[in-house]
Amino acid sequence: MRKQNSKKWAFMLFLVFALAVFTACDNQETEENKEDVTPQGTEQTTYDLKLYYASYSYMESGSGNHLISYECQLISDPDDIYIEVARALSSVPEGLDPKVYQTAFYDGLRIENVYAKDGTIFVDVSSEGLNGGSLEETLFIEQVVETYLHTFEKDGIDHVRFLVDGAEAETLMGHWDVSQPFGHIADGESEQQ
Repeated sequence: MRKQNSKKWAFMLFLVFALAVFTACDNQETEENKEDVTPQGTEQTTYDLKLYYASYSYMESGSGNHLISYECQLISDPDDIYIEVARALSSVPEGLDPKVYQTAFYDGLRIENVYAKDGTIFVDVSSEGLNGGSLEETLFIEQVVETYLHTFEKDGIDHVRFLVDGAEAETLMGHWDVSQPFGHIADGESEQQ
């Protein structure tokens, strides 16, 4: 009987030890993950966004409002907010009706960088995979311009300028002149939420 009790205690001691080691490793991994997500010294800020998406009905019929606005909040490092807004525009938020909201961003379209300088947002688009018809180019430009101007006008942003591969360009997809900065351009938008 004594042998069985000592085996039982040895087994229980082993379980306690294994549990302690597992818990220590799990806590260490959690702390490492926390640091990866929010590095020390990085302040996150909540931004109120007014994102513009392409209207599904306009894309289908060519009539009606080009854009539909969607208001939301985004938590971001201030250094990354402009590129985060571009990422937000690249897909329709989960839960929104795809028969209402669409995006002019397509697979292969890459925005390399977005930054602000002297009241202008510069949107640097990669030339690789940059193509489309006049509808795609119109909706892409309008989506980007209206989103940045409406979201950041309180910060003094009043123009959006497109670059291709970091340099000034005459056009993105061959239909619009992008050699000058844009102010508000959308001629048809509707408010939704």
